[in-house]
Amino acid sequence: MACNENVIKNMAQEITRNCQTHNLSVDSEFVVYLIDLLLLNPKYGKLFAKTINRNNLAYFVEECVTKLQRGGTALNTLKIQFILQTNYDQLQHLIDKHLDTIEKCLQPLHKEILDADPEPTDEAEMKKLFRKISIYIILASGLGNPGYIVTLKEGMAALESVFMLDDLRTFVSLPRVEKASQLEDLLGIVSGVRLFNRDCKKGGEGIPDLPFNLVDAGKACMASLSHSLITVMQRVNRLTTAIEDTIIVQEETGNVIIDFTKHPGISNEDYHEIFDLLAFNRQYEVFIRKLLADVESMTLKGAQYVERVKAVLEELHTAVKYKAAVPVVNVFPLFAKLWKVWRAMQNVMFLVSTVNRLMSILGGIQDQIKMPYDLLDKMLKGRRVVSDQSRQAIRPSTEDRISLGALQNYIAGSSETDIRQAEVCTLIYLLNLLNR
Repeated sequence: MACNENVIKNMAQEITRNCQTHNLSVDSEFVVYLIDLLLLNPKYGKLFAKTINRNNLAYFVEECVTKLQRGGTALNTLKIQFILQTNYDQLQHLIDKHLDTIEKCLQPLHKEILDADPEPTDEAEMKKLFRKISIYIILASGLGNPGYIVTLKEGMAALESVFMLDDLRTFVSLPRVEKASQLEDLLGIVSGVRLFNRDCKKGGEGIPDLPFNLVDAGKACMASLSHSLITVMQRVNRLTTAIEDTIIVQEETGNVIIDFTKHPGISNEDYHEIFDLLAFNRQYEVFIRKLLADVESMTLKGAQYVERVKAVLEELHTAVKYKAAVPVVNVFPLFAKLWKVWRAMQNVMFLVSTVNRLMSILGGIQDQIKMPYDLLDKMLKGRRVVSDQSRQAIRPSTEDRISLGALQNYIAGSSETDIRQAEVCTLIYLLNLLNR
């Protein structure tokens, strides 16, 4: 195919400009996603099989603009797929990307600290560097805003309690790699000190009550997802029941066809609408179930981290209780340990916030989808809405088993899993057929 990445990018820019002239705002990345999908269709892919013709390019751009202008349920289905594909990933990957983003934001300050080489006798410059290190630690830890003077003073006091001026002079003389390593160690220790002080009611300015917030946010997110799942399954059950009797597997060929005569008075356009709605809601269901399973895992981990924070704090209190001085070899590792668990809680909170943000976006798209209740009532007249669970519990009739047997003859393998996969592929095929 003659369409390389640059050509597709130029197409997307042209499509975006054309949409803007029609007062239609589109996401340029989604436009690229749509182009990639449409080029898989031979109808459009053959236009650029060998060379890029100006007329073909203009035609394709116009087709894309028309589809974006027309919108509809099918396009919204692609939008939610795009949103999840570009904004969601394996949980650890999301955390890694989040931490990388923080690191990149702080890179200029980090570099400035490592490059600093003040004279050991220049007290003003040394204090300036000390202040920069304090600001960096507060920002990197996410424990408050150094723009607030109380938070900054508290951060500087915590740093000073473990890192004296003589230590700073030694720090300046170290090789760059060792500086970076020590700065990372200070991040953990100083953050742990601030968290411990907060627990002792002797500080903690700007530090949220993360243990409480995490558990509360997890429960609220699960409740919201569960409610959304119930709502979407009600739609799925109605839509599936409305069209399930129209799908027929031919015994001899294994071909799957739609019998439009099952519902007199229902037009092909009506079937288009129902199948599009079913595809959207099934896709929405899959995403909600995925997010719900992940949030359940997050909530469980969050609860475990909360208990670990309590345990580490108890260790620290035991280590310093009734003691005027405590060896750093005993207490510093505990401060770093406390910070490590707190960071893990922050990561879980970030994941929960990510799910909430995605659900808000997906919910906005779902709100655009209007269910044709009058049409569904007509198709469901005299019939009972069957849920997926009930449908699975129903023993198939002899005719159904023969039909499935015919379908099985055209599938490599004969397991139930293969049959289910074929049914999914069949539905996808039908949806593609209806959208031509």
